[in-house]
Amino acid sequence: LLERLRAEGEGLFAGVREVLQARNKGTLRGILGPIATLLNVPDRYELAIEIALGARLQDVVVETWEDAEAAIEHLKRTRSGRATFLPLDNLRPLPRRPLPRGSGVLGWAADLVEYDDAVAPAVELLLGQILVVTDLAAARQVSRAQDRPRIVTLDGEFVHPGGSVSGGSQRQVKKGGVLAREREWRSLPAQIQALQARKRDLSKEIESLSQAIRAVDQELTAMVQEATRLGEVEREETTRLTRTQSAIDRARQTEAWHRRRADELALEMENYGRRLAGLRQEIQEFKEQQQVLSNRIAALEEKLNTLSTAGLVQAVAQARARLDTTDEHRRSQQTLVDNHRAALQRTEEEIARRRQSMTEVQEEIAELEARIAEFSNTHAETDVAYQALLGLVEPAQEELDRLEAGWIGHDRRGELLRERLHQEEMQLNQAQLTLQRAEDHLTYLRGQIENDFGLVVLDTEEGFPAQEPLPLDQIVTTLPRVESLPPGTRAEIRRLKGVLNRLGPINPEAQAEYAATKERYEFLTQQAQDLEGAAEHLKTVISELDQLIDQEFRRTFKEVAKAFTHYFTRLFGGGTAKLILTDADDITATGVEIIARPPGKRPTSLSMLSGGERALTAAALIFAILSVSPTPFCVLDEVDAALDEANISRVREVLQELSENAQIIVITHNRGTLEAADTIYGVSMGPDSVSQSISLKLENGRLKAWEEESQPVAA
Repeated sequence: LLERLRAEGEGLFAGVREVLQARNKGTLRGILGPIATLLNVPDRYELAIEIALGARLQDVVVETWEDAEAAIEHLKRTRSGRATFLPLDNLRPLPRRPLPRGSGVLGWAADLVEYDDAVAPAVELLLGQILVVTDLAAARQVSRAQDRPRIVTLDGEFVHPGGSVSGGSQRQVKKGGVLAREREWRSLPAQIQALQARKRDLSKEIESLSQAIRAVDQELTAMVQEATRLGEVEREETTRLTRTQSAIDRARQTEAWHRRRADELALEMENYGRRLAGLRQEIQEFKEQQQVLSNRIAALEEKLNTLSTAGLVQAVAQARARLDTTDEHRRSQQTLVDNHRAALQRTEEEIARRRQSMTEVQEEIAELEARIAEFSNTHAETDVAYQALLGLVEPAQEELDRLEAGWIGHDRRGELLRERLHQEEMQLNQAQLTLQRAEDHLTYLRGQIENDFGLVVLDTEEGFPAQEPLPLDQIVTTLPRVESLPPGTRAEIRRLKGVLNRLGPINPEAQAEYAATKERYEFLTQQAQDLEGAAEHLKTVISELDQLIDQEFRRTFKEVAKAFTHYFTRLFGGGTAKLILTDADDITATGVEIIARPPGKRPTSLSMLSGGERALTAAALIFAILSVSPTPFCVLDEVDAALDEANISRVREVLQELSENAQIIVITHNRGTLEAADTIYGVSMGPDSVSQSISLKLENGRLKAWEEESQPVAA
């Protein structure tokens, strides 16, 4: 496909493409190809050569002048456009200039590219006078010489011999230019071979990676199973260790509680002991007081016996009162003693219970200490087993991480392989679909054979499905196997089938339909003849119109060209100019080219003139058209913007002459042009920011009428 597109000139001008296609068909001879396809330009100079040659990259190199003439005749005959040809036997390149010296000068463009010796005259003609430099600074240094050549920089700036310079942004030159496409075309075979080699290497790598993936999958599965088992063991040991640690913590908490309880009981025992000693001391004091009271009672009784009756009665009463008081005190003291004795007994019982509890606590503490020692031993053993498991888990985890890291890469390769498998499955499905279509077509052909020949026995290839007909030998025809059909058999079969299809079933109304169809045929034939006659008449009218248009156009063109030369010389104050048809033989497709020679300059195209010269040339062309074919009115928008005073004076004189046959409206800011006007319309703004429309009517340069209209303008 690429070779065909390149041979057909894809991306080239229409005329160049037509010449290349004619060469490929053998219609034209001696066509070597566009100059772009005959150059081998290094990447560094590609942009510079592209800019230097421009459209001339598509100039077609031919062997002889006759080959060029034949190609041009072919383009005219087929109306396929235009092309520039370089006949090698007619090229006369200019002699080389001395290579300028200086920094940044790379050499003549023809010496920086590679080409075949056969096309040397064409390359020398196009590139022999173009100097390649590094940048604009080097170009400026070279352009200061007296005899300066055309200069192009590596970045695409172009310095013309007259001193003008072209440059700026050039989009898609590297990727879309003719030289870029040629470079890519030359590099494609090597790239294709490299890609094919890369494809083979990747296929081998995919196969090896597939095997490696399968091995890694197996190893990874085993490692995952081992890691799962170790994880289960680790979880079981961790659970046991947690339970043991919890039991140890609970035992230690219980031990601490019992120790605190024993301390509390010991403190209570000490308090009870002190309280018991105090009670015993109080009992002893009560006994001593009781003895003192008994002794006092005895003394009082003895004294009572010695007293008189009167005094005795009084003393007895006093004694009895004191005795009652003493008895009451004694009873209260006795009650207090009894209470203290009961409390003492309760305290002794509580002390006994506390002692028993302390004994039980001490026994439980001893048991807990034994259990703690047992748990400590179990914890040490569990810790050793846990550390051993950690020693097994950490390498396994590292190996698992490594395998997972490798698995990511293998997973990517596996994804590519799965994608390739999907493509292979799609191709298989496509092949199966094609096979099914072929079988359906074979079934259709069998049905057609049975419709044409009745029941037949077909001799099919081995491996193709076929249903044997019933054993009806009397009515079944066995067709012979035919390796190849005789010439014309297929065409004859199609013709006979067409005849049968056209005949169709028997129609009893065929004669009446034939008569109606014949009548309609004759009517349509007459209509067609009338239309053909009308078409021929229209062609004659069109031909006459074309001739008339051609005559009128040539006549008008000659008059306009003559007037253009007159006005050009008048506006420029000298010089000459002419209008040239680009294709004088074909008026419908021709263009008009302006060749101007201002005073003191050589003939050149319109694009090579300055801005003022182009404006003056355009004005000369407009004045020429107006002088040959006047219009009711003409609007000119600032045609004098780029002109100086002298040129404005000439343009004003011409406008005054043309205004005799047409009304001319000129939009201008130039005072000299305003002086020639008959009526002036202007819009200005006053100090109050209100626009003012002014109309002045002049007669012989003097004001005849004046109108002013004010309109507010939004700030």
